[in-house]
Amino acid sequence: MSRFHDLTVTGIDRQTPESVAVSLDVPPELQDDFQYQPGQYLTLAATIGGEDIRRSYSICSAPGDEVLKVGVKKVEDGAFSSFVNDGLAIGDTIRVMPPEGRFTPELGSDHHYLLIAAGSGITPMLSIAKTVLNNEQGSQITLVYGNKSTETIMFREELDDLKDRHMGRFSLVHVLSRETQDIDLAAGPNRRRPNYQPRSEGADRSERRRPDFHLRSRRDDRLCFSCCDGNGRSGKANPL
Repeated sequence: MSRFHDLTVTGIDRQTPESVAVSLDVPPELQDDFQYQPGQYLTLAATIGGEDIRRSYSICSAPGDEVLKVGVKKVEDGAFSSFVNDGLAIGDTIRVMPPEGRFTPELGSDHHYLLIAAGSGITPMLSIAKTVLNNEQGSQITLVYGNKSTETIMFREELDDLKDRHMGRFSLVHVLSRETQDIDLAAGPNRRRPNYQPRSEGADRSERRRPDFHLRSRRDDRLCFSCCDGNGRSGKANPL
């Protein structure tokens, strides 16, 4: 049975005004316990205001990375996410359960992956994207990422770096619900329409809400993963 282990916080990287990426040190004796697949999540626990609280957050690092990392977005009235964003510090220890979850790709064959994320739902997608690009040299990825505005985009620099390093294999489309855009997604990336503005809002409303995973099956050579909330457990992805 899985149990909590004390891990040391080695890094807190501010992503947006309301989100951070937390790096955790896994000691040698726990390396086997904390082996993970892209798309899995960690359950974190802490005593906050005298109450023992635990929350699950998707892993945003990729297998083989030097550090184990999760992304945490602060939500309204979210005791744990507020604690992580405002109170957690480098050098602190936090209780962490070994990785869990089935929202993972089956690596090996070449595919064209369509990843759809909104808000903090980018966390498992980032792990999946990095792993696929590093391990499936013939695969391509299209990531559609929804946010309110440019300043709310988590992992913006890391996504831009992936795009630069994997030109021709990694396509990134930002959908911003509160900023005017000139790319019509329905028309494709090479057709532009002035003052185009998407209708959807990629806002996370509740820390307790399970992530939304929508999966459809059409072709064996294409896979679709979609996630609207990275603060929770995971589903299972099928061919598109």
